[in-house]
Amino acid sequence: MLITVTLMGLASALIGLIPSYASIGIAAPLLLVLLRMAQGFGAGAEQAGAAVMMTESAPRKRRGYYAALPFLGIQLGTVTAGIIYYVMLTGVPDITQTMLWRVPFIGSALLLVIALYMRLRLKESPTFEQIENDERREEVMSIRETLTASWRPILAGLGLRMAENGGSSIYQVLAISYLVHTIGMSSRWGTLVLIGAAVVGGITIPVAGLLSDRFGRVRVYRGFAILQAVSALPVWYVFSQGDPLNSAIALSFALGVATWGMFGTQGAFLPEMFGLRHRYTAVSFTREFSSVIAGGVSPMVGQFLIAMFARFHIGGISSGKYAWIPLASYVVLLAGLAIVATFYIPETRGRDLLAQEDAL
Repeated sequence: MLITVTLMGLASALIGLIPSYASIGIAAPLLLVLLRMAQGFGAGAEQAGAAVMMTESAPRKRRGYYAALPFLGIQLGTVTAGIIYYVMLTGVPDITQTMLWRVPFIGSALLLVIALYMRLRLKESPTFEQIENDERREEVMSIRETLTASWRPILAGLGLRMAENGGSSIYQVLAISYLVHTIGMSSRWGTLVLIGAAVVGGITIPVAGLLSDRFGRVRVYRGFAILQAVSALPVWYVFSQGDPLNSAIALSFALGVATWGMFGTQGAFLPEMFGLRHRYTAVSFTREFSSVIAGGVSPMVGQFLIAMFARFHIGGISSGKYAWIPLASYVVLLAGLAIVATFYIPETRGRDLLAQEDAL
């Protein structure tokens, strides 16, 4: 976890130092892509490591709540970034044409120093310490061995993440783009809408963890996935109408409650699905691979749908406004995959984390 936070922090700071295209040509966007990939690798592994450590460190009956708490950092980061961006947009027609966009990235170097100080003082989880002191411990599985031995829970985890990660990407990226570039809402309003949803998500995540401790991971996760599915059509219809306040309420419900409710439940759910020897590897692989096939692909699918509706004047207009129908249907599809996955996963609440075998 020391490596992951360093990778994430350095990549973020270096993004702010990339010379412009006018200075170094094609190397500028190539460096940006490379650093963004490094940032993503670090952030993804960081989330997996935080979830595993909190799950292994928390009291058995309160794992869901404690494992959800690290994910609050994402909401705080979203709110903070949104506020900074909103303030920086004031009086600036195009922030990308100024040096202002570099300031938050370079400033993240300070956060890296603070994070490293905290990480160096962090203790290992009791579970990890126990197996380290056990002379009979077995070697940790390689990635190849993990994929071979744990393909069932990994596949189930990918199904769970299709709704949560795919939905999060759609609502945080595509929905805001749709509201601003297709419907015509101002960029500042789009930012405020996302900030509002992140605030709601900050409340939902620990509540979801508490609910999973009381009612079980499977039932709570399935409930939030169903909520995402049934709310998709009305939420995207509200987006298509272009009212800023109603859009803020709709996004706060769809993203802040339904999608991030799954996120909060997932904190302890995924680590509990895997055996001791390969828990961190399996959780990391499940999260990262699903981020590609769900979160990475979803905005591209959405932009394609908007472009097709605009190009062929579907609905009698050229703006792509009526693309809300297939976009909502896509969200329903992703939620459906997660709902199906929950029927193949046994309840993991209270599971012995020293067990070598997977939950399924």
